[in-house]
Amino acid sequence: MSFKVQKVEEYIKFPEGKYTAQIDHYEYVYNEYGNYYLIQFKILNPSEYESHIYQEKYKIEHENNIVRHIAINNFSRFCIEIGKLKEGDEPEEKNFLFKIVEIYLKNKTTKDGKTYTNLTSVELVDEKIPETPSNLSEEPPEIISGTEIQKSSNPPIAENNLPFDDEVPF
Repeated sequence: MSFKVQKVEEYIKFPEGKYTAQIDHYEYVYNEYGNYYLIQFKILNPSEYESHIYQEKYKIEHENNIVRHIAINNFSRFCIEIGKLKEGDEPEEKNFLFKIVEIYLKNKTTKDGKTYTNLTSVELVDEKIPETPSNLSEEPPEIISGTEIQKSSNPPIAENNLPFDDEVPF
């Protein structure tokens, strides 16, 4: 494997405040220090942070009991409010992906001077449904990218009024 060092981009520190974001990734991560749920938010607004990513980890299996208890409580609230789940339900990717939310971020500084950004709340704004083959119309649209679609069962006809020969390789 060959690796060449690249230019280091500055870490984006989000200022405290409200952001509109779309949930674009949901994953359960296995880690030697404790498994966790990872939720990734793609910032939509304010525009100066558009397309930047904020990630939240819910460390529901952390070795520290206090961290684990807080993570379970926060992730359960997230599942109920954003995923519309009920107590006892199991969260799945489909419960969260593509939903538009408002996230509230607050910066904290530790005793040793490190600053961390914490997600303090998430509110559902809109439930976007991605266009997938399962929810698209069975009937093709009349026009796609400016080209008409023939809705006939007859084979397409070339300019010389002969049917296209599908046996000819391109």
